[in-house]
Amino acid sequence: MSEMIPVKDLTEEQFQEIVQSVVMGETTLQEVKGFSDEQMEAIYSVAYNLYHAGKYADAVQVFSWLGIFNPFVSKYWVGLGASLQMVKDFEKALNAYAVAAITSTPEDPVPHIHAGECYLGMGNVEEAMKAFRMAADFAKNKPEHSKTRQKAQAFLEILAKQGTPK
Repeated sequence: MSEMIPVKDLTEEQFQEIVQSVVMGETTLQEVKGFSDEQMEAIYSVAYNLYHAGKYADAVQVFSWLGIFNPFVSKYWVGLGASLQMVKDFEKALNAYAVAAITSTPEDPVPHIHAGECYLGMGNVEEAMKAFRMAADFAKNKPEHSKTRQKAQAFLEILAKQGTPK
């Protein structure tokens, strides 16, 4: 969009075009509302700091807003998933990590390791092991993800020693 027109000044046709564009993934609310990447990053910093201050419910609100305004940024979904995981809303956290996996680089192990943790929190060891295996596989031969691979392998080893399904 080249210029910002207040919503109240839009014709019905213009409004429908914008809605259609957002629904079809051709534009984001970030673009429609005129937020710059720098402004979004500043808002992300607020959410990140809320998370690290232990204010998880507040972080959920800000990360949710970010995900709505630009659903194509993986770190917003990882932040939302992590915040939801900390308040033990594992099912919603899994949904956020699923979106993170879709919007991240191919075979990013990070959403999968966290999904495994959520499955464990829900008592679903079989799904947790699947997620940990996927994280370990995706981290293989990626030095930047060596800690993620080690963590996934540690979870798998502990669960194997407990006699859980393979």
